[in-house]
Amino acid sequence: MKTFVLITGFLVSIGASAIPPVPPMISYQGHLTISGVDAEKKGFFKFAIIDSRDAFLWSNDGTREREPERSVGLELNHGLFSVMLGDGTLGMQEIAATVFQTPRVFLRIWFSTDGRAFQQLTPDQPITTVGYAFMAENVPNASVTAAKLANNSITLSKISPAGATAGQALMFDGTSLVWQKVNVSQIDGLLGQSYSSVFPDALDNTALIDLSAIPPIEGVVTTGPGIQIQRVPGFNGSNPSDVPGPSMEFPFVFEYAGIYSNDLQTINNQFLTSGSTLNFSVIVRNLAGQEIARWNFSSFGLSQIANGSAGRKQYTWVPTRPANNALEINRDPISFPANISNNPQTDRRMEIDNFPTTIYPAFNEDTNNRTITLTLDYVESAVMFDWVRQTVNGTPSKRLASLIITDSTGLQIGRVNYVGCFPISYQQFTGFGQVEKLKERVTLSYDIRSVN
Repeated sequence: MKTFVLITGFLVSIGASAIPPVPPMISYQGHLTISGVDAEKKGFFKFAIIDSRDAFLWSNDGTREREPERSVGLELNHGLFSVMLGDGTLGMQEIAATVFQTPRVFLRIWFSTDGRAFQQLTPDQPITTVGYAFMAENVPNASVTAAKLANNSITLSKISPAGATAGQALMFDGTSLVWQKVNVSQIDGLLGQSYSSVFPDALDNTALIDLSAIPPIEGVVTTGPGIQIQRVPGFNGSNPSDVPGPSMEFPFVFEYAGIYSNDLQTINNQFLTSGSTLNFSVIVRNLAGQEIARWNFSSFGLSQIANGSAGRKQYTWVPTRPANNALEINRDPISFPANISNNPQTDRRMEIDNFPTTIYPAFNEDTNNRTITLTLDYVESAVMFDWVRQTVNGTPSKRLASLIITDSTGLQIGRVNYVGCFPISYQQFTGFGQVEKLKERVTLSYDIRSVN
């Protein structure tokens, strides 16, 4: 009996700056194996978007409450495939923005090698921020109130200069905002007082990317290095006892504009025509520009070039080796110093076996899927990536993780224990240009949850 396994799938957003109106489509990329071997040539897929109660919100042919009748034929290369969900040229129905009025939605996929006998792939893939971008199209003009605006969200292009003359600034005169000349003594910060400024993500995430085929370039990382590990269901008696399976690296995406754009186009053409791949490194630096760590990528191919933001091109690199128990990405150093970083507004106190110190990550739990997701600053991530590396390499150690419940004074009053934890997803997602802002996110599978 053939077993179809969707090792990992990615819902990829479409750059808003490249396409002004939000298109009724979502780009989906996945990796499929058949009985442990990468799927090749052509396969047949059916797609549906469902809610948490299995109600159908959309399907590729408009069928509701059951498997779609018509399928979509897609080419597979080393198990990799991509599709624009809602693409009318493929015979698919458009995706209405109202689909994403539902808080939690998932993508369900069926697959067949011959277009006749279809098997549903599990688990359903959660759709997060990508799909909900469609809702922006449906916001009526002049309907956004002040309460809906984030701090610092009004840009200069939205401020009218009417009534202003050269050399004036918009200032508060005690009653209202007015245009007037500015005296240096009026500016906080220039004279050693409190001063703050919001910088674009390009500053936080501009990394030095060392490609073997061209000199090092400065690129803005938009999708950082990461890996997903298959969770193989199991039981110990009547209790869940899952174990890690094969792993697959996430695509790595950066934006770049410069003199080596033509060289990158050549690298893309070589991958598409002959499957040529590269090894490269992404260097993470501190505020002083010193190298603190580097990510090394092995056998990645430049699969796509698209329009990015601020006049840059977006470059998507994908792993080319089949799902396995070997890391195609590695970080040097593997571990970071173990220090405490606790934001009382967002963080929770946790203890994990074999961690050198208590950690304070941002915490999210999904009891239905038996997972917890932790977001950590680099100063407290310590041996987290090493745990991921060991799990991928086939020497996993299932650990006990505990969420510490405290009172208003910080004293422990209880704990939630998660037994049999191991990582199933890991990613560094920001801070490539400033290690001080580096954050990584890990999702842990657990077997049993108990409250003390």
